Formats: sequence, structure tokens, C-alpha cells
Amino acid sequence: MAIAGGGCAGRRGLHGCGGGLVNQLRALICRLFPDRQILIRANDHVHYVTLPQSAQLAIAGGVLLVAGWLAAASSMIFALNHSIDQRDARLDRQRIAYDKLVGDVAQYQNRVIEVTRDLRERQAALLEMFQPGAGTAVAALPPPGGPEDIATREAVQRHMRRLDTELGAITDLSASLEQNLGDVRRRLSAALSERDQVAAARAELWQRLQDAQRRERGETDRNETLRQTLAETVQQLTRATDDRDRTATERDLYRRRTAELERGIADAQEQQQGLIYRLTERAADSIQDAERIVALTGIKPETLIGARRQLATAQGGPFLPMGRKDPLQETRAAMGMLDLQLDRWEALQKVLRAIPFAPPLDKFSPTSGFGSRVDPFTQTQSMHQGIDLSAPRRTQIYAPAPGIVLFASRKDRYGKMVEIDHGMGIVTRYAHLDEFTVKPGQRVGFRDKIGLVGSTGRTSGSHLHYEIVVKGHPLDPQRFLDVGKHLFKEAAAPAAKTAAAKKPAPTRPAVARN
Repeated sequence: MAIAGGGCAGRRGLHGCGGGLVNQLRALICRLFPDRQILIRANDHVHYVTLPQSAQLAIAGGVLLVAGWLAAASSMIFALNHSIDQRDARLDRQRIAYDKLVGDVAQYQNRVIEVTRDLRERQAALLEMFQPGAGTAVAALPPPGGPEDIATREAVQRHMRRLDTELGAITDLSASLEQNLGDVRRRLSAALSERDQVAAARAELWQRLQDAQRRERGETDRNETLRQTLAETVQQLTRATDDRDRTATERDLYRRRTAELERGIADAQEQQQGLIYRLTERAADSIQDAERIVALTGIKPETLIGARRQLATAQGGPFLPMGRKDPLQETRAAMGMLDLQLDRWEALQKVLRAIPFAPPLDKFSPTSGFGSRVDPFTQTQSMHQGIDLSAPRRTQIYAPAPGIVLFASRKDRYGKMVEIDHGMGIVTRYAHLDEFTVKPGQRVGFRDKIGLVGSTGRTSGSHLHYEIVVKGHPLDPQRFLDVGKHLFKEAAAPAAKTAAAKKPAPTRPAVARN
């Protein structure tokens, strides 16, 4: 950690360069309290915390305020202790004078007691002398009226006056001592009261001193707490700055990675959309080819696919453009269109697999076509709902498409007949058979053997009567054979293989077929 200081050039420029006490004071403050920066280095990163001039002045003012308050409190406590010591010394002197005075009073009292006792003894002696029943003591006195009596009386009177004088002096002295003792007691009481007040003031000052010391310790603790808080704040700021730098670095890294991912996703979406569009176009081409092939047979594709699939693929609604292109939405839309095209293509594939394009005989000669003809037996116009294919007796008959045998038995003028359901409403019939090799309910595949050519029923010779019925309506089988001949010829041609390789039909996962 380091502390760097900044100058006050900006402030000097702001206040001008004129003279005066204010400018000198400002220059002194700028010189003593320039802007400082606390430099912190941690983990190879350098950070700083700016300490402005205002904060430095606030800290210096707080320190000076606390120091002045402590100095004033110390001076007051010192002066108070000195005053208390002086009062204690004065009280000690007064206590010594009081003790001395009490000793003098005790001496005076003892002396008064002795003089009083002496006077009482003398008074008692005089009373004994002058009492009528004094006896021998009175007899020993000189006779009244004589010189000795007069001298004695004068001596006694002088002695009594002296005693009275001494007694008055003692009384005055006792009164004076009592007065002085009262004054001393009052002064001592005042001194004791003042001492108690001084002790209370001293206790109060001591309490205030303790409070000041506690406040000083509290301020010290708070300063230490603030220092620790500042250190923790600096550490937290350092950690926060490190975290911010690390977060910024990680954010930049994540932004770059996100940009790369977005570019990759955009490229992948563009490629995917291109692939989807190409598949959609190829599916549309395949659908058009399949529909054209089906139409050549005289069948409408919708007749076989049914209205249900039309309802499943029907869509519409008003066009409401989006405010911003969403590549994912465009991809979903393209996928939806591709799904529709593939559904249509799969349905047409089922139709193509159900249509009998292949001939039921390998070798044959058409002898009678579909439609109106002259009946060979009545020689009149009649409706022929199939075609007659001439072939030698017991020639193999093959199923032109997969299906399920519906009928295999003899039927009136048809003779022995086989009827196969190829699905999608397509049924084929084979009549005048010599023999059938299948039975009702049997599933047959493409080119499976189903019977032999014969001449049973109403016939003029060995041949195969071949019919194709779609949704209950008979159609010309020759159109199916012509389309099939064209398809098989294209499948066998090398050029057709090359074209098919360049534009393969869209595929889906294999599905179960019945």
C-alpha cells in the first residue's frame, strides 16, 4: 500500500494569485492537505482510494477537537486537585489550631475548677468560723472591737475582694473561652461542611474524570473500530475491484464465445434452412411427379388420399408481419412446410404402392379393350369393364401390387375368379382362371403367384379378364399398364438412374406397413 499526493494547482488557479491572509491560509491548507491517493496492490493489480482535502480536514479537525478537549479536561482536573490540596492544607491548619484551642480551654477549665474548689473550701472555712455554733474555732478568734479583730476583718475582706476579683476574671475568661470555643466550633463546622462540599466536588470531578476517561477509551475504541472498518472496507474494495476485473474479463470472454456461438448458430441455421428449402423443393418436385403419374391413370390423388389428410394439412389466416425477423421462427416455418410436403409425399407414395402398374402376365396379347364393344356371343353392343389378355392355358398370373385377397372362388359368368384389395379403395379382379393358388384373407406381395390362366365361365377361349376398380368405379386397366411400362422403362434406363442419384427423393424413417 502506498499514498500518493496531488497538488492544489487547480484550486490556486481557481482562487487567483493575489495576496491576502485568506489566500495565504488557503495556500497553507493546500500545502499541508493536498489530495492523496491510497494505492493498493494485490494479485498483480493496483487500485487506489482517493482521500480528498475535505476528508483530511475533517479528520484533522476531529483529532484536534479530541486533543483540545482532553487537554482542557486535564487542566481542569489539575486545577481542581490543586485547589483541593490547598483546602486540605487549610483544614489541617484549622484542625491543629482547633486542637490547640481545645487544649487551652481544657487547661482554663481545669484552672477554673481548681480556683472554684479553692474558693469553695475557703468559703466553707469562713462560714465555719463565723457560724454561732463554731465552738472552739470561734473562741479562738480575737475579741470583737479589738485591734486584732479589726486587722483580721480587714484581712478577710481583702482576701474576699481578691477572691471576688479573681472569680470575676475567671468568669470573664470562662465566658471568653466559651465564646471562642463557639466560634471555633462554628468555624470548624463550616470547615467540615466546606470539606464535605470539596469532597463531594472532588468525587464529582473524579466521576467526571472517569467518565472522560471512559469516553476517551470509547473514542479510542471507536477510532480503532473505524480503522479496522476502513481496513476491511479497503480489503472489500480490493476484492470487489478484483472481482469486477475478473467479471469484466469473464464477461468479455463470454461475449466473444457468445458471438462465436451466435455466428455458428446463424451459419447452422442458414445451412439448415438451405437444406430444408432444397428438401422442400425436391419433395415438391417428387409430389408433382407422383401426382402426374397418378393422374395419367385417370385417378385424382385427393380421391385416394381422402378429405381427412386435406383437413390435417389445411392452414390459413390473415398475414400479420413480425416486427423483427426471427431465424428460429423462420426455421420452424420452413420445417413445418417441409413436414407438410413430406406428409403429402408419403401419402402419394402409399397411393403409388397401392396402384397396380405392373401387368399380371409376363407375356400376353390384348384381345378386347375397356368400354363399349361387340359381344362375342350375342354380336351386340355391350359394356366391357375390363380388358382381355390372351395367353396360353395355365400361364402364371402375378399380383401387380401388394394387397389382401378378398375373394377366391367361382362366380357366375366370371368362372373361377380372384379379387385383391390393394388399399386406398383400389381393387383388382382376375376372371376365367383355370386355377387359383390363394385363399380369402391371405396377404400377397408384389409379383406373388395368385393363379393360372384358363377359360372357365363365359368365355370363348383361354385368356385373363383383368379389371381395376377404384372407389367402386371401374377404370381402364390399359392406362395403368401404359403408365407402368413407362415407369419401368425409366427405372431400367442408366440416364434415369443418374438423374435419380442427382435428385434423390426425400426419405423418412421406415414406418410399419400393413
